[in-house]
Amino acid sequence: MNRISLTLLLFFALITRSFSQVVFEPGYFITESNERIECLIRNMDWKNNPYEIEYKLSEASSEKIEGIDNILEFGINGESKYIRAKVKIDKSSTSLKNPSYESNPVFEEETVLLKVLVEGEASLYSYKKATLTRYFYKQGDMDIDQLVYKRFMSGNTKVLYNNSFRQQLLKDLTCEDIDYGSVEKLSYNEKDLRNLFVTYNECVKSDFIDFRPKPIENWFSVSLKPGLNYERLSVKRDKSTLLDFDFDNDLNFRFGVEAEIFVIFRKRTLSLLVEPTFHDYRTRMEAEEGHLLLGLEYAKVSHQSIEVPVGVRYHFYFQNGSQLFFNVTSLIFDFNNNSSIDIIRSDGSTHSSVEFTPVSNMAIGVGYKHSDKYSLEVRYQPKQEALLFYENWSSQYRGVSLMFGYTLF
Repeated sequence: MNRISLTLLLFFALITRSFSQVVFEPGYFITESNERIECLIRNMDWKNNPYEIEYKLSEASSEKIEGIDNILEFGINGESKYIRAKVKIDKSSTSLKNPSYESNPVFEEETVLLKVLVEGEASLYSYKKATLTRYFYKQGDMDIDQLVYKRFMSGNTKVLYNNSFRQQLLKDLTCEDIDYGSVEKLSYNEKDLRNLFVTYNECVKSDFIDFRPKPIENWFSVSLKPGLNYERLSVKRDKSTLLDFDFDNDLNFRFGVEAEIFVIFRKRTLSLLVEPTFHDYRTRMEAEEGHLLLGLEYAKVSHQSIEVPVGVRYHFYFQNGSQLFFNVTSLIFDFNNNSSIDIIRSDGSTHSSVEFTPVSNMAIGVGYKHSDKYSLEVRYQPKQEALLFYENWSSQYRGVSLMFGYTLF
């Protein structure tokens, strides 16, 4: 089983590297010569502002890379937009481990691709790089300026804040719906600033676009998950090798109902899952030579339970609508009914009987789903103890599951 575990882990690494963010989505970019190129852009869901894009002119064409030097603007249709701008950025440290003692911003001029958050009479932009987040704005025909916010140290212990962005907004976004009190309450974050710029554009009756991430439409799904468990169990009694039993690998039926909740907007990439599962594990081992010395005939395992694993799943989407997914689950409840391991003598009496109770353990799985309806998953459960409440007994229980899925909704 160690080989299986290693194989699955290597497979995870290979697939993650090969297929991460494989989706190309309809978009465009405008070149330095003002030519608009309609294309398919690899949607990286950028956490940091990009300096280049990967694109294809058609599904069948090869991938190309275009850098910031030849991009005036690019966008993914109906979702996001970036514009090139030469701006002054304050890159002062925001970490208290390496604090700035200067209250005023220290600007550096740089050409970047700013993410457009709101576009209208007043526009809002963002720039992110690692732990640095800066917001920029433009009102009317003015140049794009940074909204100034800075945390700095005064002396060795006192933390102060330069909140000049509030004065900038009060000066340039004048409207009856925006007053001093509302601006003074603003925090330097995307939500507060976005809402203010939307309010301003509505107030001045400007046509505007709010590039707010759209919530996913189907955030909850339920699937039927029948399948087979390929299981193995070994049992040992301390100080007595005559009571060691190593049950052969055995195939048993399982049936689960999986509920999945998506927790990331739009992309449906990350989800939580819970999967109540009926598990039926029955196997028998005939006595071997050493067992016969104790008058034993066979050992049997009878385990029926309703297991409730919970976990987290990550999805990778392909152009054809299919997907690859990975998940890690952990068993949190196991409702079993008279599950036991019994060692039987030749006369039919019971020599030993111990309760079979697998403890909580993690499992890793990989699967493929087609048309958001049919799925196939392999899940590996590393070895775990199944006789937790017995000091003189020990065991190793492990398994691999093959599951077929059908999504109801």
